[in-house]
Amino acid sequence: MDDEVRQKRSVVPGGPLQDAVRVKVLSESGEGILARLEDGTELRIKPSVIEAWRFLDSFDHNGFPNYQIQAALFTSTAKIDEKLKKP
Repeated sequence: MDDEVRQKRSVVPGGPLQDAVRVKVLSESGEGILARLEDGTELRIKPSVIEAWRFLDSFDHNGFPNYQIQAALFTSTAKIDEKLKKP
């Protein structure tokens, strides 16, 4: 963990600021999820982690450190009824 980046961040919106350290995202895996809509459309939704922060003195009920994740959702249409497409 060379070049450690620390920052004061809030575990919950509006909460007190706490010390956190940025953790590099090494890899992501998975196809995401496939959402089927009532009109027959199928959307593939895949999250992508942009940044991760680990709080230094904040832990869950199992003793695991709390993390804050900045992510983006990418959506693509996997299947659609031809009637819904623009002519």
